[in-house]
Amino acid sequence: MDTELLQKYISGNATEAEKRHITEWMQEKPENMREYMAQRKLYDIALWRTLPAVVEKKKAGKIFSVHTLWVEMAKAAAVVAIVLLGTHYWDNKHQTAESSTLQSIYAPAGQRTEIMLADGTKVWLNSRSTLTFPEKFKDNNRKVKLDGEGYFVVAKNK
Repeated sequence: MDTELLQKYISGNATEAEKRHITEWMQEKPENMREYMAQRKLYDIALWRTLPAVVEKKKAGKIFSVHTLWVEMAKAAAVVAIVLLGTHYWDNKHQTAESSTLQSIYAPAGQRTEIMLADGTKVWLNSRSTLTFPEKFKDNNRKVKLDGEGYFVVAKNK
């Protein structure tokens, strides 16, 4: 079989009559099929070796088109959206965790109030004072917010 015709068939440029002729030839003998497969492998190897060079040449001489510009802008927008959504999720998660468990005690004018916190700390609030604290302290953090005057007897943290 003519190698040029086989290469034409393998590359997909053969006419219908040539395709039929090569198909019949391949089915005649197993040696013909082996020769076809050898030519096919050579074609594939040549294709894989020249493909990166063609791609590099295209990249080297590439000028940004409108389509490429839109694709790059979409990539940047996706990154920004992911960062914003992640920040929003993280911020909301921490705000709800802190704000949902906070309690406030207010001592009215002319009165004093005594409070025992979850960790065993005693607090005496003077009049017109507000103490804001979590329902349960997390980790080693025992933060409270005092607006006014208060006296604390802090329990030891073992």
